[in-house]
Amino acid sequence: MMAENYCYIKENVLIKGMVRQGLFDDIYFADGEYVHDKNLHHDSNGMPTWIYYWQVGRNGVTFRTHSLGPILEWFDERISTVSCLGTGVHTDPEHIMEDTVLMLCKTESGALIKIRLDMLSNRPPNVAYYSLQETKGCYEAPRGLGDDHKVWLASDSMDYAWKPLKGYEGRICRSNG
Repeated sequence: MMAENYCYIKENVLIKGMVRQGLFDDIYFADGEYVHDKNLHHDSNGMPTWIYYWQVGRNGVTFRTHSLGPILEWFDERISTVSCLGTGVHTDPEHIMEDTVLMLCKTESGALIKIRLDMLSNRPPNVAYYSLQETKGCYEAPRGLGDDHKVWLASDSMDYAWKPLKGYEGRICRSNG
């Protein structure tokens, strides 16, 4: 058992409840991104941290759980196929890890999951981006400054306008007990 704490982020729990209630219909795609703070590779004295060795000291999707855990909770099924690709080493040649690595997963039902891990690129971190696409709705986490969690559900509106996720909190929380 893996105790992944990002499964319990408020918005991830809310999306799981919406999926379980069938508000989105059939899931066929989700993605998650974990763009880490590259300044955590060394401590304040310049000494390498555990991240230096265990996450960027090897190549691959070394830290997938924060992104993959909540998505697997939404899908409630197993992964059957995995493929990984990387961009190569560009910004930090001190490490063997490629700047951005992608993991593509197919579930048992044929749905696609894309996970991006980036622990080296020169950019501000964004450690909890998710999106979910289903036949009758979708969800997107904030991408950056000023953005917010948002959903679109066909049952609410056919005008293809995003609505704030927080507007569903009471409705989902009450029905989940």
